[in-house]
Amino acid sequence: MPTTFPYNRAARRRLLRYNAVVDRVGLCKRSIEEMVAAGDFVQPVKIGVRAVGFVEEEVDAWIEARIIARDQALAAKAEARQA
Repeated sequence: MPTTFPYNRAARRRLLRYNAVVDRVGLCKRSIEEMVAAGDFVQPVKIGVRAVGFVEEEVDAWIEARIIARDQALAAKAEARQA
């Protein structure tokens, strides 16, 4: 029996190939590969003998985490200047 997912979750799940991830995050393929190896980026999913994909919602969450980290750093700097 195949595994089923709730409709809304299944509709959001999509695998992105390297070129789409490169476009989305603004890093080159080599940088992404290095970050994956270091554990600093989302792990790819094997989809073929020589092909991998990245779960779109995981890539989006990684981007959002970078934005949050930036905003927190800016807020901390602003607080330090006011003190």
